[in-house]
Amino acid sequence: MGSAINMTISFTETVKDPPYMIDVFEDFLYVTFYKSHNVSMIHKFSNSNVKDRIMFKNLKYIGDIVVLHPSKQKIISE
Repeated sequence: MGSAINMTISFTETVKDPPYMIDVFEDFLYVTFYKSHNVSMIHKFSNSNVKDRIMFKNLKYIGDIVVLHPSKQKIISE
């Protein structure tokens, strides 16, 4: 573990809309929220406001979030 640890965002136990799942890709955290059924994008280094970066709002169902990108996937040789 590195010595230069920075806290981007902290979700306390008293938060009204707790995060459900989180995935990381490049400089962003992608977070699904349990009660509001929103998907937000949070910059890892600037600690931007979660409400300013809502990607999808009031989805009917919320579940796991997975970012798919070629640079994030393992290459499987045949």
